[in-house]
Amino acid sequence: MTKAISVNGVIRKQLTGEYRVILERTHPTTGKRSRKWHTFVGNKDEAHAELARLKLGTSDHAGPSAEKITVLQFLEKWLAHIRSDVSPRTHERYAEISRNNLAPIVGKIPLKKLRPAIIISALEKARVNGRIDHKGGLAPQTVRHMYRVLFQAMAQAVRWHMLSHNPLDLVPLPEVERPQMNTYSLRDTSVLIKAMRETQIFIPMLLALLVGMRRSEISALRWGAIDFEAAQLSVMHSVEQMNGTFRLKQIQSGKQRTVALPRLVAEALLKHRESHAQRLLLNKGKSLSNDHFVCALKNGRMMQPTRITHEWIKAIRETTLPFCRFHDLRHAHAVHLLSSGVHAKVASERLGHSSVGVTAQLYAHAMLGAQEDAVSRLDFALHQAMAVEI
Repeated sequence: MTKAISVNGVIRKQLTGEYRVILERTHPTTGKRSRKWHTFVGNKDEAHAELARLKLGTSDHAGPSAEKITVLQFLEKWLAHIRSDVSPRTHERYAEISRNNLAPIVGKIPLKKLRPAIIISALEKARVNGRIDHKGGLAPQTVRHMYRVLFQAMAQAVRWHMLSHNPLDLVPLPEVERPQMNTYSLRDTSVLIKAMRETQIFIPMLLALLVGMRRSEISALRWGAIDFEAAQLSVMHSVEQMNGTFRLKQIQSGKQRTVALPRLVAEALLKHRESHAQRLLLNKGKSLSNDHFVCALKNGRMMQPTRITHEWIKAIRETTLPFCRFHDLRHAHAVHLLSSGVHAKVASERLGHSSVGVTAQLYAHAMLGAQEDAVSRLDFALHQAMAVEI
């Protein structure tokens, strides 16, 4: 198999305002280098796009020309291009969708021949029979992700002047029916708290059920983020899992939040902190610090999100309560807030939603219940006022 010629590129701005795009090729066997200069008139972003276009069309040894490149080959170039612009987990997910889901249905099609009709047919095929084992179709949400990944990639192809327009502009976003939301009632919540009190999942459960935290946020929570005097905690970090490993990352600016703690949660956390400190001192001879994780295993390591799910499934199956996912505990918290008449904006801020519109869309049924309760109270107050006048 003939090795490909290595091609690197450099962009230099000239005093005239033009850009000089320099391609440097290195032969795989001789190591000989050669350079080729191209003068480009335009802005810096356009110069980078020109560089990418030139690299794709350098020679047969360096890869297919821009005219012959397939969708899969372009997706690989695009994945390499965006690696430094997205999180490792996001890049991993984009690569999975590109290689496992998109490649089998549109990967061999020449980029220039990708048409809306082809994409619509391919997405429908994925929905009906898109699994790798050919035993059924992909989940509607996965098909939706496929559309979004391909849309972003083709938008980049337009910016690189490899396509005149994005073919997905004429393809409707696949619809996804929102699954029925399962949550626990206030009575079930009371039973749940009593049933879980002596289990390892008790504190993570409280943080989801009564604070509304996500599983990844619970894993990343450290003692330094809790203010016991003010009875509140700050959600500043989350855990990102990928390839069997994990990393801590800061929550995006604007989405960090400080939430008030119910007294039951504050008391449980204080008791848990005392127990954690004693265990750490006995087993490790160390004092508990603000950097230690709140939800830690017996060996002191963080309880990762997957471990939280595992412990939850094991614990809930030992109760008589109906099964709900761990994430549904967060839904229960939202429903309890809104059903109690808490304003949607307050609930949205507590849950860390990007906007109050997201909250309203997710929990419209709970908000309707709160409205009915408010109207009933208004009717009662009006009736009382009218009775006094008479």
